[in-house]
Amino acid sequence: MQLINETLGQLQLGEAVSFERLTVIPLLGDPLREADYLTLDEALETEQARVQEVSDSGSVPVLRFDNLGERRVLLVDGDELVGAKQNRIVNLTILVPAHSTIEIPVSCVEAGRWAHRSDEFSSGRRSMYARGRASKMEQVSACMKVSGDHFSDQGAVWNDIDTMACDLDVSSPTSAMADIYEGHEERLGAYRKAFQSTAGQQGAVFAINGTIIGLEYFDSPQLFAHYLDKLIGSYAIEAMLA
Repeated sequence: MQLINETLGQLQLGEAVSFERLTVIPLLGDPLREADYLTLDEALETEQARVQEVSDSGSVPVLRFDNLGERRVLLVDGDELVGAKQNRIVNLTILVPAHSTIEIPVSCVEAGRWAHRSDEFSSGRRSMYARGRASKMEQVSACMKVSGDHFSDQGAVWNDIDTMACDLDVSSPTSAMADIYEGHEERLGAYRKAFQSTAGQQGAVFAINGTIIGLEYFDSPQLFAHYLDKLIGSYAIEAMLA
């Protein structure tokens, strides 16, 4: 907690920007700080990483991650992976060492499919909506305290997605979180265009109707800029319901 307080204490608040019900307040840090690792999207795009089911039969709460490259790869809590037997999201933030293979804890965000669409996963270029991500992390944290595992309450995750789809009037044949975003892509695109990262921005405070609902922080402006569109989508979904 002391480290968190010290880190936040070194940041400055930028000028707030609002669009419809969503307000974003920049957190400004060191403009010269650079990440020494790849993001999930970068690693998959350049074929320096591969994500697959753990076996032919698969296992809902775990996937195999192969880092094939020379640099570490950052997986961020809520990152969506699409394809294989069903879409998943990453359960917690993980920095995967170079040239290593690990099993990563995930949650299913597509309850109605268990059949291969591809041998490997690709990036959904989305992050789970903010409320769902927070609930899932509470579940993972509770699991860690009890058993040391990093699993969510899968049934609760599915129920949450069903509720969100109903609230946003989205029908999905496989109860996929992706269909919620794709069903409102035009409006989400307007939110993304309204917010841009600024020089030295390493994070942001997010508010809906004037109430703060989240804070996101990364260790470099480069990394924050990469994730900004995902974060805006994550909070815009919530703002659309407010």
